Amino acid sequence: MAWYQCFIRGERFPGFILRQKRPVGFYTTRFVQALDAEAAEAKALAQLKRDKALAVPRFRRNRVARVHFEEIRELPRRPWRMKTGFVFYDEDL
Repeated sequence: MAWYQCFIRGERFPGFILRQKRPVGFYTTRFVQALDAEAAEAKALAQLKRDKALAVPRFRRNRVARVHFEEIRELPRRPWRMKTGFVFYDEDL
């Protein structure tokens, strides 16, 4: 299996995750090992769904939040640093 680097953009997420009222967006990168780019996308999405930084109580969720995979790049070898975070931005600006 190959290693993939997934560049992801989230948009219109509830501002609750940053303790604000307006929707927020984010950028993040995820590294996954998968058979192909399609499987890498599915694995990276599963990682995001489990990430506590994006946890929103059911009553605060919305139907307009979206995740876009901007790029999925196959890597020549295992990445040496796999910890990633989020860069959040205010969508109303």
